[in-house]
Amino acid sequence: MNKATGLLTTWLIYFLAMASVFGAENAKEKRNRHWLTEYITQSIPDTPRNRQYFALINRELDEKYLGIDTKWLLESGGSGYRARQQTNTIGRLAFCYHTRGLRYYQDPEVLEKLRLALLGVAKHVTAEGKFVCPGDTDMYWAGSHEHAWRLEPVLLGYIWVGDELPHKDRQTIEAALQRATDWLVRHPNKGSNNRGAVWCAITTLCGLYYNNQHYLDVVERYADDIVNVAVFKDGEIGEHWKNRLEWSGPDIVYSYTACAYLYLYRLFSGKDQIDQRLLKATRWFAVYNTQSGWPNVVGASVRTGSIDPAIQNTLPMFERFSHTEPFFATVAEHYLARCERQGKSIFSGKTLSPLIWALFEGGREVRPGPYPDWYVNHTQLYERQQVQYALVSRTYQTGVTQRSIIIGRDYPFVGCRHSPSQMNTLSCFTQGI
Repeated sequence: MNKATGLLTTWLIYFLAMASVFGAENAKEKRNRHWLTEYITQSIPDTPRNRQYFALINRELDEKYLGIDTKWLLESGGSGYRARQQTNTIGRLAFCYHTRGLRYYQDPEVLEKLRLALLGVAKHVTAEGKFVCPGDTDMYWAGSHEHAWRLEPVLLGYIWVGDELPHKDRQTIEAALQRATDWLVRHPNKGSNNRGAVWCAITTLCGLYYNNQHYLDVVERYADDIVNVAVFKDGEIGEHWKNRLEWSGPDIVYSYTACAYLYLYRLFSGKDQIDQRLLKATRWFAVYNTQSGWPNVVGASVRTGSIDPAIQNTLPMFERFSHTEPFFATVAEHYLARCERQGKSIFSGKTLSPLIWALFEGGREVRPGPYPDWYVNHTQLYERQQVQYALVSRTYQTGVTQRSIIIGRDYPFVGCRHSPSQMNTLSCFTQGI
């Protein structure tokens, strides 16, 4: 073999090896029903922070089974948001039943409650596929994201326990899930905010479960517009509207909801091309909140006036990107400590549970070292038409709300019932880091 032939052979071996690596990566990243099932039934990575997550979950598991009400689901009962709360409980119980190390693991009483609850939900899925639970307020005026919030935990819960249910029950539940999925696909929510993010994530979940390319194609008609407006180029995740940017800005409640579902859309879709945008969003959350998990600029909120955001909704994103940005492991550790200290319920709110997805990420451990420059030298003024605020980090964190307004009745959401109200014209909060 002469030198030229040897060199050619070496390059050929290299390119074949690289092709094999990339081929394996593409196969690993291929999203379908098999991938979905394998991912959500995987063994939980054993890491120090995951052990803290387990302890926090187990703290909420008692003899009341998270308040599941099979009689209400099967017959009739209360009103308000009860259906959303009960369907979320189904998913949470199913995860705890399936997962070794949690109190309800393989508990036959839990399985029976889940069987009855799933049949109860199936009973109230109409022929057209809508959830019409007994005595519950009709939430369809708000948009199809409300439907997604009910479908998400039921579908995931069924994946975790369905194989252990009788065949006849599985047929009933599966038929209802199919009807509900078809309804969701037919009613896209195009809002470039938390609502659109919810619809994108859960419709993609359904596309994977049913191996249905049509479902996935419907999502992709709208996904780029939703993601690229929900997350501004500077990283802000907020209540943003492509055609009404004058209403746009961060929100103390719904920015965190959007974060949870943008994460899920990335997870289910496998679209790594949005990683840089989501990485910027994760950095934005790190400076928007103190390290102890409280917002620096409470007044900078366009839709709600809460001072207590669901900080746990950001944990899956921080865990995911901790492998890229080690500092995020420190942030996740501090936010988790707030949940532990404050008794922050991880089984509450709109999502199934952010801690479940944080567990699967197996984020890296905290390592000593200096904070990144983008964090300790952050100075930026965020100017929106209705909201103006500044975030600064040095050896401290501070936020200044210069202008803000709760939009309320004139906000472009059907059903908002409150008049616009002026927030702090100037407020400031400082904390050391």
